[in-house]
Amino acid sequence: MIGIEEIHDIQFSLDKDYIFAITDQGVIFLSSDPDKEVENYETRDISNIELLQSYNNIIAYVQNNKKGSRKMLKIYDDYTKSDIFKIKFDSRIIDLKISINGFMVILKEKAYLFNCREGKKDTWKTPKLVKKFKTPENRMGIGCFLSYKTRNFAILPSERTKVQIYDSKQSEDIEEFDVEQDYSLLSANLHGEVFALPNEDGTEIFLHKIFDGSCISSYTRGSSPCQITSIEFDRYCERLACCSEKETIHVFSLPKELASGGVNLEEEKDSQKAAIPIIDKTIPPTKLDERPNQGGGWLWNSEGKKSYLKVKIESPDKILTIHNNKLHVITHDLVLYQIDIQNLGDFSIGSKELREIELFE
Repeated sequence: MIGIEEIHDIQFSLDKDYIFAITDQGVIFLSSDPDKEVENYETRDISNIELLQSYNNIIAYVQNNKKGSRKMLKIYDDYTKSDIFKIKFDSRIIDLKISINGFMVILKEKAYLFNCREGKKDTWKTPKLVKKFKTPENRMGIGCFLSYKTRNFAILPSERTKVQIYDSKQSEDIEEFDVEQDYSLLSANLHGEVFALPNEDGTEIFLHKIFDGSCISSYTRGSSPCQITSIEFDRYCERLACCSEKETIHVFSLPKELASGGVNLEEEKDSQKAAIPIIDKTIPPTKLDERPNQGGGWLWNSEGKKSYLKVKIESPDKILTIHNNKLHVITHDLVLYQIDIQNLGDFSIGSKELREIELFE
């Protein structure tokens, strides 16, 4: 097995079926199903990777050359076991976003959106530049790109408290919406109805419609300021999870109107109907064990309903995926945890052992 000291990053594929471990020797492919034998892993000879995004058999990646320029993007087809095309940019690539139809490349002060599919064909073609965006300085690589049925959205920062949204299937114009706050992170749901962003001090997360930028709900993470490092939606928009520098993970239940199909973009809904009340009273959690495999539970609101789940985990870095009532979290030490967020007990505070997935010996 590969030694843990050789691993630089761990990623989930966009379809959640694979885990990629990035090492000096190449990319290791593992099943995301913990019941499958981890010995059945496969290695692809793609070395010195710093950025990687994947959908099905397509892997978009950036290698770090000796000069550290990180300007070359390559697309690898796992069916043919070869690179199918590459693009060189004029400045350092900050981040990548990939979807079923194409990908978006984020640079320091601009971004490029490419389409790689024609009609319903699964084969990727030579990339076609769809749109070039100007952005404020974007050292964090803030942005989203998602494709689902008739939606093909790119979401990027604009002036301070604004976001710019572009739908390549519906319009040639970029729309701007004021979210009325500074932000350092942005995440959208898979089906392309809503996006989430935290306020500047990390105490609240706001949910906005992609359709018109309006805020439909907000969620309280806590009262003490901190930096939220990761936000993820589950596949059916039933839950939203975030992790922070406070070594806690919060999982929020989303409005039922969003689940399994999301907000009806053809209708304007009253924001109060679509929103979950901000938690104004919770049962204080029991003292959480400092060990990373203990602690957590549902917190209840004043109406006696489950509001959100709070789990303590040592040194969380980012949430990789929330899927099928399983939450996958990677720590700064590259330990991968799987947390069952469905069966935490029918009482106010319950604990549940976190399962550490032993990928490497």
